[in-house]
Amino acid sequence: MKAGGARYYGKKDAKGSPRDFNGHGSHTASTAAGVIVTNTSYYGLAKGTARGGSPSARIAAYKACTEKGCFGGTLLKAIDDAIKDGGTGINFSNLTHSTMYSLVFGEEVAAKFTSKAEARNCYPGSLDNKKVAGKIVICVNDDQNITRNMKKLIVQDAGAMGMILIEKENIDVPFDAGLFPFTEVGNLQGYQILKYIKSTKKPTATILPTTEVPRYRPAPIVASFSSRGPASLTENILK
Repeated sequence: MKAGGARYYGKKDAKGSPRDFNGHGSHTASTAAGVIVTNTSYYGLAKGTARGGSPSARIAAYKACTEKGCFGGTLLKAIDDAIKDGGTGINFSNLTHSTMYSLVFGEEVAAKFTSKAEARNCYPGSLDNKKVAGKIVICVNDDQNITRNMKKLIVQDAGAMGMILIEKENIDVPFDAGLFPFTEVGNLQGYQILKYIKSTKKPTATILPTTEVPRYRPAPIVASFSSRGPASLTENILK
């Protein structure tokens, strides 16, 4: 990679230089214009030749973000400078391709005459469809009277964009698959998500549909709720 120049913005930048603080700048710069490197691999995997999108190009870096975030005015200033400096292509490397959706807890979008406990567990008829539509809904699984799969179907039918299910224990085997985006988290992660919701007026998140990952190891795996073997009477009986 050939660096032609670099700028940074703001006197309060902790680094006081265009150097990044987590390697992201170097990563994106090499992706755009990294030179050809032969016989490379990732710890022995995917051996081959690595190169950036345009190995012969020169990079001009504009550090518009700091540890405190990315401010609109600073980003626009960096773009203006890049244009004035004659940049022929701008890589805006802090953008995301994932859509952000409003994040709500089940008990916060309860239907009329429904208890918070039922809405928190995403019981049938417990959610207000108008408040749920287009959002990611968080449900808990502390009531075994309704299955996890049923919770997912209820949230999906209510018009949500996805579901996060908080489990008392981390589940190592998914309860379902399909096009509707959902995920399971343990109590610790769930607490952190709920804490985030309370910390802001407009909590948001992104969630992607379930995808198949072939040849993943360890897979297959015995579910956490399945009994272990061999049998105590004889090892000839595995379970």
